[in-house]
Amino acid sequence: MALAGKLEDVQPAEILQFLAMSEKTGKLTFTTGTAEGLIVFRKGRIVYAASSSLRETFGSIAMSFGFVNEDQLNQALLLQHRSRIDKRLGSILVELGALSSDDLHRLLQHQVMQVLREMFAWDRGFFRFRNLDIEESGDVEVDARDLLVDTPLDAQRVALDAARHRDEEDRDSGVKRSRARARLRAAETSDPEAPDHASLGALMGDVAAPLVTAETVREVFGTASRVFSRGVILAVHGHSMRGLAQFGLAEGDDPPSQRVRRLWLPVDGPSVAAQVVTTGAAFRGAPDRNRWNEALFGVLGGGWPGEAVALPVIVDGRVVLVFYGDNEPDDLPVGSTTALEKQLAVVAATLVRTRA
Repeated sequence: MALAGKLEDVQPAEILQFLAMSEKTGKLTFTTGTAEGLIVFRKGRIVYAASSSLRETFGSIAMSFGFVNEDQLNQALLLQHRSRIDKRLGSILVELGALSSDDLHRLLQHQVMQVLREMFAWDRGFFRFRNLDIEESGDVEVDARDLLVDTPLDAQRVALDAARHRDEEDRDSGVKRSRARARLRAAETSDPEAPDHASLGALMGDVAAPLVTAETVREVFGTASRVFSRGVILAVHGHSMRGLAQFGLAEGDDPPSQRVRRLWLPVDGPSVAAQVVTTGAAFRGAPDRNRWNEALFGVLGGGWPGEAVALPVIVDGRVVLVFYGDNEPDDLPVGSTTALEKQLAVVAATLVRTRA
């Protein structure tokens, strides 16, 4: 059985529900013209997800959430490098006692959900599902391609979780789902050939993406902290931006890293970060008072900055990261950003190499 169609007709979340209910094993691919996505199923459950958009490595996420510190991560990376067999970074951190098994599972799920929520927002392009005989297990390096989940995710729950994040969800969603299932059944085609055999390792090479490492974030913040009292890095995914990491933010009801992780800004809404994405040029000056700048500063805390700077990281002609910094709450003048701009250019070159 093959399944193919247009995303204008069926939403990615609806496709996931259909495959989960059918307990399919195989790979689901999405193409939009500017992005690619891949989800691997085993018996209707998700074991892997990836997209061509920039994404973080496991170590970067673990550090930004405060689960591990720099010394623990460096020790685990050294052990991973010296190992004669492929060992996953998360497993090494558990062996070292830096992470619990539950923490590891939550972080892996977070990685997967980041990718899936991005793909669930795609409303134009094409999808295709193909049956595959996928091996039951296999040692695949997590940080090499990210996102392998030892405990498969419930695809129906994932789809419902994503649906709650969509603004267009309304009371007619039940009717829409039934219509979507009918369209999916109509999109099924008979496939007389036996399913191909595939290993997870081979599938994980299907979609390449630039990878943001914890080392990259540390180097950027090390340079930025000489100019700014606080800063944040945002990742650009399609028509939106999400917070990745921060330095210098004041403590609040929630840890600063978690506040930043919840930060979401549209690319088509007015903000200093959106201006950088749409123009590809740096911003420096007094931020306008508008809804999305208010959302940004609400997460960062403190007063309204008199001067702010936002700088792009450009890969393949697209802005994939935005650095934002200011000197709140002291409201001191911002100094030269030349060194930081050079550092971000190095980051862009590195991201190009990781994608190649």
